[in-house]
Amino acid sequence: MKDYKKTIQNIWNKSAVVIILIILWFIVTTFNFIDPIFLSTPQETLTKLFQLLFSGNLLPDLSMTIFRLFIGLVLGSFVGITLGLVIGYSKNVYEKFEFIIEFLRSTPTPVLFPLFLLFFGIGETAKILLIAWASFMLLIINTSYGVRHGKETRIITAKLFKANDFQIFSKIIFPGALPYIFSGLRIAVSHTLVVVIFIEMFIGTNAGLGIRILNAQYLFKTAEMYAIIIISSVLGYLLNKAVLSVENKILHWTKY
Repeated sequence: MKDYKKTIQNIWNKSAVVIILIILWFIVTTFNFIDPIFLSTPQETLTKLFQLLFSGNLLPDLSMTIFRLFIGLVLGSFVGITLGLVIGYSKNVYEKFEFIIEFLRSTPTPVLFPLFLLFFGIGETAKILLIAWASFMLLIINTSYGVRHGKETRIITAKLFKANDFQIFSKIIFPGALPYIFSGLRIAVSHTLVVVIFIEMFIGTNAGLGIRILNAQYLFKTAEMYAIIIISSVLGYLLNKAVLSVENKILHWTKY
């Protein structure tokens, strides 16, 4: 009985805010506090959401968004982590590149859209490279920071035991940087999804969740617009959980 009550309590703690928001949404739309053209009812939105999912009508757009996100994230993360390890490992290199990295990090990704379009056109190359850039900046910063803030005492101890540079890097520095790298990955997944949706809205494309949201808004298909927004949010949540699951398996030693 205690376990049952505890389970109910946990469910309520995690879903209370969502339930309250849905109730408020229902009240606002039922009494027409907001014009239905701007805010559809929860019933209409959920009906449209299930129609989109089970009819397969949204599958090409969802697949294209995931494809762009995956390719851009993998490319940006690989380059970002690699360069982050190199920059963080060498104090001289880190000091030389610190300013430029901090400067570029402060540059909002959307303002670079015209630049990428100018150099790479309006095709998939510009979209994927811009997505890769967004994840690259997060990973190079987190990785270099993780390397620079490794356990100095462990490194000194390893040197006392005559460990070479490769052993120190592979056994101490890289494992010590992994928590920072995964933290960057989790942020990058959410950030790059935002960038993907934004790109699909404002750079010419025939498929993607972003263009579907924009088209639904132009055609005043309010229920469909909110349904796709919810699907995009759920996608971001699931991707974040997937990264967290991998992190927990790889970094199980950090719990002890």
